[in-house]
Amino acid sequence: MLAFNHRLAHAVESCVDITATIAALDPDPLRYMWVDEGAGQIPAQLERAAAVLAAAPPLHGHTRGTARPLADSRNAARPTVATGGGRTLVAWLEWVPERGDRLVAELDGEASVVVAGPEDLFRPTAAITADGTPWLLFGRAETPAVSGNEGSGTRIHSRPPVGVWACRFDGTAWTEPELVSTTDGPSFNQEVLAHPDGSLHVCWQGRTGAGFGVFARRYSGGWEQPRWVSEGAAGNAWDPTLAAVPDGMAYAWSEYDGGSYAIVLRRGDAARRLTGGTDYALHPSLATTIDGRLWCAFDVITVHGHGGSGPTKLRPRAQRTGHVDGMRAPGDSVPPELLPEVSAGIRVVCVDGDELVTPPGALAPGLNVVPSALPRLQATSDGGLVVGYRVHRQLPLMTYYWEAASQVLGPDGWLPPTTYTGTDATLEEVSLADGWLVTQSDGRLDRALGWTEGFGGRECPYLTDHHGAVIWHGVHGAGQVVTVPIGSAGPAATGGERSGVVRSDERQEDRRWVAGATRSATGSASTRCSGATCTGTRWSAAAPRATSRHWRTSTATPGTSTPTTSGLSPTTPRTPPTTSGGASRRSPTCCTCRAGSCRCTASSGPRPTPATRT
Repeated sequence: MLAFNHRLAHAVESCVDITATIAALDPDPLRYMWVDEGAGQIPAQLERAAAVLAAAPPLHGHTRGTARPLADSRNAARPTVATGGGRTLVAWLEWVPERGDRLVAELDGEASVVVAGPEDLFRPTAAITADGTPWLLFGRAETPAVSGNEGSGTRIHSRPPVGVWACRFDGTAWTEPELVSTTDGPSFNQEVLAHPDGSLHVCWQGRTGAGFGVFARRYSGGWEQPRWVSEGAAGNAWDPTLAAVPDGMAYAWSEYDGGSYAIVLRRGDAARRLTGGTDYALHPSLATTIDGRLWCAFDVITVHGHGGSGPTKLRPRAQRTGHVDGMRAPGDSVPPELLPEVSAGIRVVCVDGDELVTPPGALAPGLNVVPSALPRLQATSDGGLVVGYRVHRQLPLMTYYWEAASQVLGPDGWLPPTTYTGTDATLEEVSLADGWLVTQSDGRLDRALGWTEGFGGRECPYLTDHHGAVIWHGVHGAGQVVTVPIGSAGPAATGGERSGVVRSDERQEDRRWVAGATRSATGSASTRCSGATCTGTRWSAAAPRATSRHWRTSTATPGTSTPTTSGLSPTTPRTPPTTSGGASRRSPTCCTCRAGSCRCTASSGPRPTPATRT
């Protein structure tokens, strides 16, 4: 098994497409069953996967880079980078075991402690203003305030407020932290921008009544009054980002509304949605190229069946009757109802007036970005654009890790990705500056490839003492900060596909194991009809026998919308369900079919008796 994982890791280093190999192991018993008990299942499965790997093609144009660790980072997380005026600033959180965090910065190669702590610090972000002043913004939990005595002890707030704080380098030392956020805690997720006019702009996510909103503040010799930039949002506003544009400032965030998430852009006083549909648009990042064009990157995430992910009802075993359609017998596979059905992709668009322009080329081709890539944009000095993101690697025996990747937008479109050796770690966003990518690595891949006992790792004495049992894992310590030089190929492309909004409607309300293996992987989540509900291919209405019959047309042509004349065929050889009065439920007369699944609309006529099975 370890030998096979070494082969997979070598294939990753060689830019081989391992997608089909991982699919051959997924659902993967090796993810949770490493003791074979002599049954031969693991060798047999590895043999099948090895055959797929042997035939795997290379990823066309993909390249590998190598990250360099910063020597002064020893127990580090959440790095950030900024460049400007010939200076480079890298900062990170350094964990002090059992106590908390310190904020450490390396400015022009010299490391120093910015906030000694140890205390609760969160996600620093760096900037260097036009006059060459380095800034660090970070989340900070204030020291709990004593609020009175309770019995013989002192009562304190159990959840101290979190705010956004700032330090700047005054030429000789870092200043004491000052509070920037003015909203009720928690206030966090700040982003910072060094404006060309010499000012500093900060935005953050803060409380607004029962929810969250996005706020912004400007520093120009002193802090100005904050602005509520997401005022009027339909729901919670999260993940703020900002950019300078020729006519002022632009802000974007992810907004929850109507069961989904959309990217909203505010430029001046006008706000507009950049995305629509049932899928989730999250984690926006803004950048402005030197020609004044505004760009936005974000994740699009599809979670099938998410509308039905409510409470689970436990039933006595005696109530179970017969086999449930779509379910597999217990054994060597993960039950299908436990497997997540999630897909994800990256979008980058140019905001050109009322239109969005998607440049040519593919983002993350042949790479796994599920559950999200956390893309970040950076404009470059040659007029180009770079997107950095995270790639999910899944090797057997729970050898999971994420790597950093980057892609450059040239005059003709997106160039192929570069992924980076030595960036294996958790799913955390990368940080970009002109010419640099900075992230964290915790060395989990090397540990997993060299394990000798336990479940994908080694025994951890600290956790053994804490839990009173043997604990194995592949991560020991927070890790190190690593840096990678990245190039550009500007100026960025000007052409591409134009649209008014980026719409994604891939989500299905039925999971694959419910709707059947032939369910379309694309298309609208549901079609609602009068009298009954046709959800994907499922009819649901109050009826004695009904609940989960799946219907497909026997006459419609895939990819067309064709009136049905010979009726609908159920996926089981049963007659259609009837209403409590015995009459047939109403039949759809028009079905749009894609890849074997059909979406139907209701008519006033009775449903004909099915004649065939499909």
